[in-house]
Amino acid sequence: MKGEFLNKHKFSVLVITLAFSAILGLATFTGLDYYKTAKDIRAKEQETADKLAAAQQKAWAEKAALRKKVLKDYNSTIIVINKKHCFEPKTWQPNDLAPIEKGISLRKEAAAQYNAMKAAATQAKMPLASTSGYRSYNDQVETYNYWVKHSNQKEADSASARPGCSEHQTGLAVDLKADNCVLQCFATTPTYKWLAEHAAEYGFIQRYPDNAKNITGYVVESWHWRYVGRETAQDMKKREIKTLEEYFNVTGGDYSN
Repeated sequence: MKGEFLNKHKFSVLVITLAFSAILGLATFTGLDYYKTAKDIRAKEQETADKLAAAQQKAWAEKAALRKKVLKDYNSTIIVINKKHCFEPKTWQPNDLAPIEKGISLRKEAAAQYNAMKAAATQAKMPLASTSGYRSYNDQVETYNYWVKHSNQKEADSASARPGCSEHQTGLAVDLKADNCVLQCFATTPTYKWLAEHAAEYGFIQRYPDNAKNITGYVVESWHWRYVGRETAQDMKKREIKTLEEYFNVTGGDYSN
């Protein structure tokens, strides 16, 4: 009976068997394909995670290198010297000074850009000259002691940097004048307005702007300009960032003691 049934319906049985085999094969293939797809997805996810980790490590390394350049590399044009970050050793001095006026020097790169800026100012009929540039540690001792002698230490600290904490020691800072107009008078001159517009083209910024004493440690000094390089100066101007402390996110303000 059984044999007769199978004999009679062998074609149907064959079709059912083949269909079942096909379904089983498809399920197996689908399972393998799913496994392969899931494996690929996991691999892609791991690849993305590895790339993100590498990018983060690179960003951290670049940030650490920049911070070292800003706070520890005294040969860098973007070094930040203020009342919180002084020279160590305090007697550090640059080895590439070049003259810009009689008895006044800046570091070679800053000097070249100062001369170019002065030439452009002269062509624009803007009188521009320097009154002070690089000062050694010993020079700053004399300057600071003068202020202490003629006032007191508190007033001296607001008018002059303590020895070893002066930007002038970097060889990148220059005090400017227009004809006989110096210090506070300088802010009233067309030359000052010209500098505000063009100094960044030569890599200079006004180091101590108005209303920033709590950041820089000093009241406004329209005559004190600092070479930081064209890239940094122009980026600061474009982003309307006035101080190096804010630009590089470093501490500033008054002395700790």
